Amino acid sequence: MKVRSVSATAVTGPPKPEGVNFASLDNKKYIELSTEASILPGDESCKVWEESERALFNDVDPLPVSNTPAHMFFNGATSIYPPSSGILPGSAIRVLK
Repeated sequence: MKVRSVSATAVTGPPKPEGVNFASLDNKKYIELSTEASILPGDESCKVWEESERALFNDVDPLPVSNTPAHMFFNGATSIYPPSSGILPGSAIRVLK
């Protein structure tokens, strides 16, 4: 079964602060198809989920967001793990002095 890449609750319903529709989307075809897909069992729902997500992208509803890398500088400390995607776990830092 294919995993959905868009959370239906994040792109339907009322926008914040009343709801969780963070982008204030109102795509009727997506709502119709995702509602249908949500009641279908397992693999049977996959094609309908794909169709619903295609409706979002065909209407260019999602807004692509880009993350820039976070630069990390150490002064008297080292990392035992390399930073990954700009994230460094606290347990990776070792103070030498």
